[in-house]
Amino acid sequence: MRTHDKQNGIVQTPQSIAALLVHWAVRSASDTVLDIGAGTGVFLMEAYRRLVELGAKLGQIPTQLYGVERDHALFAQLQDSFRAMTGSPLPNVQLGNLFESRFPLVDAVIGNPPYVRRWWMDNLDALRDALPSEAKKFNLKRLTDLACYFVMYAAQFLKPGGRLALVLTDAWLDTDYGIEFKRYLLRHFKLHAIVGFRSRVFHGVLVRPVLLLAEKATSEKPTRSNMAFVLLRNSCPAANLFITHLRCSAQFVANGTMTLRRIRQDNLNPEDPWSIYLHAPPAYFVLRQHPLMAPLSSLAETRIGFQTFAKFFYVVRSEDAEALGLERQFLCPYVTTLCDVDGPVIEEQSPITHYLICCDREKADLRGTRLLDYITHWESQLLKPRGALKPVVGVHNLPRVRRARRQPWYNLVAEVRRRGAFPILLPRRLYNRFCAVWNRAKRIADENFIEVRPKAGVDLEALLAVLNSSVCELALRVHAHIYGGGVYNLNPGDIGKVPVLNIRVLSPAGVNALKSAYCQFISSGGSDRELLDRTLCELLNVSDDFYDAVCQGIAELKDLSVSVQRDFVLSSSTP
Repeated sequence: MRTHDKQNGIVQTPQSIAALLVHWAVRSASDTVLDIGAGTGVFLMEAYRRLVELGAKLGQIPTQLYGVERDHALFAQLQDSFRAMTGSPLPNVQLGNLFESRFPLVDAVIGNPPYVRRWWMDNLDALRDALPSEAKKFNLKRLTDLACYFVMYAAQFLKPGGRLALVLTDAWLDTDYGIEFKRYLLRHFKLHAIVGFRSRVFHGVLVRPVLLLAEKATSEKPTRSNMAFVLLRNSCPAANLFITHLRCSAQFVANGTMTLRRIRQDNLNPEDPWSIYLHAPPAYFVLRQHPLMAPLSSLAETRIGFQTFAKFFYVVRSEDAEALGLERQFLCPYVTTLCDVDGPVIEEQSPITHYLICCDREKADLRGTRLLDYITHWESQLLKPRGALKPVVGVHNLPRVRRARRQPWYNLVAEVRRRGAFPILLPRRLYNRFCAVWNRAKRIADENFIEVRPKAGVDLEALLAVLNSSVCELALRVHAHIYGGGVYNLNPGDIGKVPVLNIRVLSPAGVNALKSAYCQFISSGGSDRELLDRTLCELLNVSDDFYDAVCQGIAELKDLSVSVQRDFVLSSSTP
């Protein structure tokens, strides 16, 4: 993908997806249609074909199609392609900015709004001002993606009962900024479906899309209708087949084409992650309803690991620290990822792979040290802050470092002392290996971990047993957001919602059984959790078949990760 395309959010939509969305959204020969990011015209071409199929008059169709495109080259290509296909121009498709455009009320809003990384957006206040009054009631966070603004602005041109059929990135399903956007959708729309994909849709980019199919509400009363969360397994099905499945009344469907799960709209909580309903295996929903399960937040405190705001300066590999001659007194052992950890426990004697620069002395007091050479070197380097147009000279001038107001700027000592160390480290990014690490050595953990500390009355080793079980791994993977590169990423703000076995309600014998199983898990180096899993399942009073379903669910989630990663590598290598 070209840098220009990426910065402007230009992602080309496959024709099969455009056809599916248009077929669902456009229902009669008289429908008027608005494409909110026309691009090269794939959606408008499909809208033309759909209206022909429904019996619209050929000469009238171009006037039923509205749209906007801000890129001059794409706009010219769109008009040329449409004229070549139909012999007519598109008089109601504008060259310009959607947020400066006006349209009549239409029957369908379609398209693929641009995906723009939040740090490339420099006009947030103007976007907020442009939103209609009903959208301004929602407190959108400043990290909200541009596509959400597109939806909220364009919806004012959709008739009550009109249909919205869009391609969006999937981040809003799980992120904090998506909470207000979900509230907006629940308030103003009857949601028909959110559709995800098991395989890659867009070539060469990490964007993972979902399809949003919704109908503008005719009143402000909450809708109790069922909506469908659909995961397409291999490729996009024909529109007729998809709509047939969508119309079925079954609460759960699983076949070679898709997995479909129905949820009542008024049961959807905007503060919950919604991707769960796309990817979670059935075993997860059984666990979530189990009376012995409770949210992790009821048993433990959680927080993100240490954030330096300039990791390339503060975090040094042990071999590099030795080569640079950095004084040991200014270095603290640091755990960056699960790869730094050999087994399920970090002991005092465990190898140190990384150090954190920890010094609260002024530079004048560091004369003659190698650390001073290291600091002055990085104070002179030309650096490019993420999202900034201009570089800065020196780590101390990076915006996030300046905002930290450390004195001196490289001083992390006070923060490290204030935070201390939590005894359990959960990896934020889940690959094939999973382990909840006992941080016995109390090492400082990087932001790649979520730190966990049991609350009063919760036994530490019993909690470690629960967190290292297959049941917990399944729940954690379900609650993680899967990115385009195939990585499951746990949101620190959502980790407390993960359901785990409620240790507080267990008998002393049950707690001791967990601790005994955990001891065996440690003795195996974390390679054998059979006894741990069997003990947990006995306490939950579930069958062997259910345990097999949990293991199968983990395997499916891992397979999804691998397939997404494989698709990305293949598509990235395609010219």
